[in-house]
Amino acid sequence: MVLKASLLSVFGIVALASGYPLTRTTTLNCRSGPGTGNSIVKTYHAGDDVKITCTAQGTNIQGTSLWDKTSDGCYVSDYYIKTGTSQPVAGACSGGGGGGGGGGGGGGGSGDSVGQLIVTKAQSQKGNPYSWGGGNTSGPSKGICCSPSGYDDRNTVGFDCSGLSLYAVYQATGISLPHYTCDQYNSPKGQKIPFAQRQPGDLIFYGSGGPGCTSHVAIYAGNGMMVEAQSHGIPVGTHALRTYNAAPYVVRFRK
Repeated sequence: MVLKASLLSVFGIVALASGYPLTRTTTLNCRSGPGTGNSIVKTYHAGDDVKITCTAQGTNIQGTSLWDKTSDGCYVSDYYIKTGTSQPVAGACSGGGGGGGGGGGGGGGSGDSVGQLIVTKAQSQKGNPYSWGGGNTSGPSKGICCSPSGYDDRNTVGFDCSGLSLYAVYQATGISLPHYTCDQYNSPKGQKIPFAQRQPGDLIFYGSGGPGCTSHVAIYAGNGMMVEAQSHGIPVGTHALRTYNAAPYVVRFRK
């Protein structure tokens, strides 16, 4: 067993030293954080060896939210790196990387115990499919017909964005929320907090469903990350925080 571990360590060092080639693309932008909204630091090309120093969670690319930090100090999506495995080939980056969609700066990292419990409850549903109208205070449920893009989810058990948020908030606090992002954003049961002062467990809202209204909701998880039921084809998961088109306030629900 010692010999086997030693051999694995040697192979790991060799892999890091020689690097990994690109796949599925001939050029790849390396960004300042693990998300497509972060600034481009450099660009790799076919034939380059990309050396990976650590990994982080970030913007979901073709079903994977794994990003690799390279020896150049910037991040690339693991989807475009030929490592030979879908698992991380290096340890987690300290601090959890950065945010996506324009950066995840600002906001607190730890928050209170109730906020953390909201995050934990949301993350416990990782992998459930997106289902329009799906999700209630007990967990995933069949959706409805039909979504704005025409999906009929009457036979799909899962969550949509507001179904996931109402589930997580109820499980952590006992507070019942309506299954509608606008009503959650304007709920008298919550406290509106400036976006820059967000804490884990706060609900983050996006878009506009009309004056004073929103069209999407996610749960801030801290360290530039959030939990969400994003859209059809993308299961519930933890993704890099997006700041583009975010509402000016997050909403905090506590007992």
